[in-house]
Amino acid sequence: MYNGYGRNGYIMLKSMTGYGRGEKKSGDRELVVEIKTLNHRYTDFNIKMPKHLSFLEDEIKRYVQRLVLRGRVEVYINFKNNYGQTPKLVVNDSLIEQYINVMKHIAHRYNTELKLDAQAIVQYPDVINVEEEAEDEDALRSFIFSALDDALDNLIAMRTREGEQMKDDMARRLDAIEAMMDKIDERIPEMVKEYQNNLNKRIQELIGQVEVDQVRLANEVAYFAERSNVAEEITRLRSHISQMRSTMESHEPVGRKLDFIIQEMNREVNTIASKAGDIQIINMVVDIKTELEKIREQVQNIE
Repeated sequence: MYNGYGRNGYIMLKSMTGYGRGEKKSGDRELVVEIKTLNHRYTDFNIKMPKHLSFLEDEIKRYVQRLVLRGRVEVYINFKNNYGQTPKLVVNDSLIEQYINVMKHIAHRYNTELKLDAQAIVQYPDVINVEEEAEDEDALRSFIFSALDDALDNLIAMRTREGEQMKDDMARRLDAIEAMMDKIDERIPEMVKEYQNNLNKRIQELIGQVEVDQVRLANEVAYFAERSNVAEEITRLRSHISQMRSTMESHEPVGRKLDFIIQEMNREVNTIASKAGDIQIINMVVDIKTELEKIREQVQNIE
């Protein structure tokens, strides 16, 4: 049986969606355990099992929740015990006597003929009960948890495979974002130079051959460069990307943390767009935000 997040500890980044099945047969017993997990903000647990196994419900819930830490969990247990002997039929004599007394009372009270028909009486509710052999609870627990472990193995394997695929996809998108940030870094000096040239050209057009005050022009360009300086935002954005990569390698649930990092990255990207005011940079910011949105969609399904 599992004693923590997994037989070998918590297994890297995992998807919240998955399916696992475990089957066991032992003598007359047949058991199928199915576990399905779905995307959900919190942990939502639902278990369906035969009534006579309900004494295990809380134990199974706690057991599964040590491995599935976030998402909707649905557990289905189908148990059959094909006894080698015919189940025993038990007659409820006390209840039959009460039925007969009621019928006698009705016959006497309403002066009607009393007819007792055994075939009719056995059809009355609870007159005949099926008495099944009592199960050994310890043996039953061991049998069920063996199938449950197999189902969990398959579930975790599927969630881990999907998690690795999501991690690879997010890593590629982070690479693309970094490449666009490099282009923004390259574009900033060009943008300032273009602003200086355009400003100088416009002044010349307005005042003709009058000499331009180079000091005032330099001050204006310096002010523009300072106002458009996004070095701090880019530095923080690179830091967030580094943090996100390291978080994706963590041996613990990281979905909520990744979601927070994505929010911070979006905030920095929006600031870059508003400060730069350059069409080329804005276009690159749009591309970055598109990649961030695709990463965010993946993060929503990470445990």
